[in-house]
Amino acid sequence: MAAHLGVTCLSVYLTAGLVPAPFITTTLTVINSSFTSVTAECSVLNSRELMLSWYRGTVRLMETSSPKLSSKLNLSLEVDVADGDNYSCVAENPVERKTTELLGKDIQLGNAENSSWCQNEATIRLLISAGVGLVLLLLLVDHIRL
Repeated sequence: MAAHLGVTCLSVYLTAGLVPAPFITTTLTVINSSFTSVTAECSVLNSRELMLSWYRGTVRLMETSSPKLSSKLNLSLEVDVADGDNYSCVAENPVERKTTELLGKDIQLGNAENSSWCQNEATIRLLISAGVGLVLLLLLVDHIRL
């Protein structure tokens, strides 16, 4: 009887390694009265095995990744204003996937930044964190006085 040896590799993703939501910024450039160029840039803080991709509907247009974990991933896309399609930026690793939408109607109106919910969510998280930090600081000062 032959003995079979197997090797199994296991990757563990800690909570700190979860995928952050990508952030979309847009730049509108009016070339002439009949043509406007829109560049959308998606960015996210890099983490282990992270892939950043642009999609038009369900079609992947482009992707990028980097082995440098301390870097920020950026991916720019020229958007056709006339097509009215919805675009999405996806940050994903083998465990999790986060998507930020760029809606065609918002691109045509020049309000693409306003369609990104992550700007508001990030502001709310920052304010909540600052509030919790302030409360903890006040409790510490009060405890030291006693």
